[in-house]
Amino acid sequence: MHPATHPTLTIRSEEGNLLSQLLYTNQGQPTFRYLPERFQVVVTAGTHRSPRAGASSARIELPAGWRAIPSMDQPIPDRDSPVVWTVIPTGQPEDYTAEIRVRISDETGPVTLLAATLVIEIRGYSQFDPVRHGLPWTNSVGELGEIRPTAGIFEQTFNASFFPASFFAGLYRAIVFIGAGPGQYQGGLCTGMARAALEQSLDARQSGSAVSRDEVILLHGRQLSDRALLASSPWFFAPSPRRAFERFKASILATGQSDVCFDIGVPRPWRLDIPQALVQLGHTVVPYAFRQASREQAEVMIYDPNRPTESRAGQTTILFDLRDDRYEYEPWAQRDDRSITVIAAPQAAYRNGRTAFLASSASLILYPRSITRSRPLLQRWNLPVLAFAAIITSGVGLLYRRRKPPSVRHSPTAQ
Repeated sequence: MHPATHPTLTIRSEEGNLLSQLLYTNQGQPTFRYLPERFQVVVTAGTHRSPRAGASSARIELPAGWRAIPSMDQPIPDRDSPVVWTVIPTGQPEDYTAEIRVRISDETGPVTLLAATLVIEIRGYSQFDPVRHGLPWTNSVGELGEIRPTAGIFEQTFNASFFPASFFAGLYRAIVFIGAGPGQYQGGLCTGMARAALEQSLDARQSGSAVSRDEVILLHGRQLSDRALLASSPWFFAPSPRRAFERFKASILATGQSDVCFDIGVPRPWRLDIPQALVQLGHTVVPYAFRQASREQAEVMIYDPNRPTESRAGQTTILFDLRDDRYEYEPWAQRDDRSITVIAAPQAAYRNGRTAFLASSASLILYPRSITRSRPLLQRWNLPVLAFAAIITSGVGLLYRRRKPPSVRHSPTAQ
């Protein structure tokens, strides 16, 4: 008489090792695939309450699109002989767990249902490589030197704005600089550096030469362009770090590429200190990869112009709390801080943004003394025209972002 045995279901690699997790990734390849690409499901029928000694068949049930070899249904010759399927997972995972079930039946019908669960982790990588595309400088006065805006680069940055001389002397000059006296705000060029690094990784950059400081300054100023401000507006007025992550993730899953930078530490619009916060807060980084193994949280690897060495070593990451719609990246964002958000504007808005009517109008409000630089133009135009230009964008004018380095960092490098 044979001793009673229980039916079993085991998942193992083709090498025979027990398997509990699958990896879905495009690392080192143009498309996503599962690792391992195939695995085995092994079932033994054991003893059951049928009057016969063994079950007659087993049917495997898999997530949609997954394949089983030799077939979904297999006969069971006897209770001691295992039934083995080779499973080939395909398609983008719908969840972060996959249940595999096997129904054992005899001639009277179903006898036993066995089930096992695999954890699925998604790791997505874009075309950006912090080692190849990161810039050779840190966003600091020590490495970039003291930089002040010049009329030549300003004219390359924008080809149309209200009262260009006033705009250059006002908001543009307040944004595009690095280096100041002791105890003063040191400025920074993080937006320009992040955008220039991202541009190197995209096919749109025609020149094969290294990024110059002038290109960094130009792209930094482009945050004031109409296209950049309008592209940022939905992220600012409907803030959601989770949505910014999902936009980045969806692009990588669909194309293996990403064309966004993350503006982090951006204040949400309902803050009472919003005018001051917009002036003092904010930082720009390049997200290039992510890891996610649950619906609750995800980790995004970034290139940070303030931390190029750590970025090249893959040590700079943002943790997204997807359940509570928050994120963490010290010192710019603490996980329990609900007053800040993330902006994920596309690169095209910076590459092609050549007009600055919104920001130049806001500049007249924020820096009224700069209007003296446009006296010759005012002699030809009248004040109602100036008032109209200011009124139509006074609300949007607050969208500009001027970067300030965190006090805990030794290198003042925020913008």
